[in-house]
Amino acid sequence: MEDLYLKKKSLVTCTLQRAKPEDCELMFRLQKLDGAKINPEDADEVARFEIYKREFAPSEIQVIYSGTTPVGRLRIVRDEDLYIGGLQILPEYRGKLIGTAILERLIEESKETLKSIRLEVFHSNTLAFKLYKKLDFRVIDSNQIQKIMVYQPTHPDR
Repeated sequence: MEDLYLKKKSLVTCTLQRAKPEDCELMFRLQKLDGAKINPEDADEVARFEIYKREFAPSEIQVIYSGTTPVGRLRIVRDEDLYIGGLQILPEYRGKLIGTAILERLIEESKETLKSIRLEVFHSNTLAFKLYKKLDFRVIDSNQIQKIMVYQPTHPDR
């Protein structure tokens, strides 16, 4: 786990920890974007959760903590680039600069390794899109559902 700092050096008290099997339900809730608890009366949602549980790979996901409270999830794939396969924060913790701190740390890694960062953002998620644009991500493709964005580091000698 590590504390994440913003460029302004103000501490954002969030840490990352590899997910454990018992984090499965929270990770499912976060993936739904609204963070709502699973409704046991909704057979479709229960069925989707059962599929998610079977396929849940905790080693690929990090839980974002604010203090000791789990508040989000980060799925990052490090390959020829850094692919953000999911960055979700519970609604009540949005706007507290947690996502910004995580993205700024990933941008530092991108500059150190000269690997680009790739992600997708739903057209409806205008707040996240504005954040990505502010952090110099640019749209490289789009479809009916989402925009595909990339952050391209510049070589330190340029």
